[in-house]
Amino acid sequence: MTTRQYDAVMRALLIALSIGALVATAAACGDGADGSGGSDSDDADSDGNGSAKSSGGQGANGQGGDGAGGHDPADFLGFGSVGVYSYDYVAGTTPVRTSGAWAAYGLTGTGSNTCTVTDHGRCKVYDCPITTTQPPPPTYVPAGTISIGGGQRAITLTPALAEYPSESDTMNTLFAGGETLTFDVAGEGDVPPHQASLIAPSPVTVAGFGTTPAQVDRSAPYGIAWSGGSAGDVHVALSATESSGGQPFRSVSAQCDFDAAAGSGAIPTDALALFPATSPPDVVGSVSVSVIASTTVEAGDYLVFFQASTLALNPAGSAASAAADIF
Repeated sequence: MTTRQYDAVMRALLIALSIGALVATAAACGDGADGSGGSDSDDADSDGNGSAKSSGGQGANGQGGDGAGGHDPADFLGFGSVGVYSYDYVAGTTPVRTSGAWAAYGLTGTGSNTCTVTDHGRCKVYDCPITTTQPPPPTYVPAGTISIGGGQRAITLTPALAEYPSESDTMNTLFAGGETLTFDVAGEGDVPPHQASLIAPSPVTVAGFGTTPAQVDRSAPYGIAWSGGSAGDVHVALSATESSGGQPFRSVSAQCDFDAAAGSGAIPTDALALFPATSPPDVVGSVSVSVIASTTVEAGDYLVFFQASTLALNPAGSAASAAADIF
């Protein structure tokens, strides 16, 4: 995978994590079914802009069963998701610095969810069918101009009709960690003006992530240790994809959030028991680690989720992601 492709995949995942935290839960609360957001890395385009789907099982960001931050999205007319990311890592021997922002506002109960979701302490497991037919997206609405400050550059997101084009910079980072990031949403239509702020997360260094696959024994908790955590949560995503005849048909994903200051976390065995054993090429696994700071704001009849994300790194400074042997 090239550096450009990796950036695109990570952006797609982070957008899915943010939007899925509200879209999926809102739809699940609205129609009584379990749901999750999704990330399909193949949907990241050549410009590095990803989009959220509901076929990949990525997207809870550790939100509680009653909605983001203890809120119930079913009580709100709509949802909002605004996020920024900043990556500074090494791909091979090449330093990579890239950053950007995205936003989406929409109506609760729109879109489609096909995943089964189970809670396991600090983790949620998403078991999702993968089909060639993409489900309908949420019904998006504009919320006016969004101004983002406190980083190394000011960012303005302006809606085009009801959707927000993402902003990206493939040469520079946006934050190093510890800055106070501010979000000022002008409001439009049913969405009133609202603001939020959060402390930007710092990268953590994860022990044991290198060029060899991670070894995940389902009979024992899968632990990860890190150093350097401060604000936000360390987000661990363990995934397995099943295929038949080269066509993926199922994705199982554990999305876990641990306090960044804790220094370690583990995926419990009851979550791991839901995973198939890997057997390439029919069943392949992967694990990745990021750091996410977030806050939730009630804006009139809209529940809005704000986040800032950065990558976790291995000791060599590369992104902390690897293939996973699950047995």
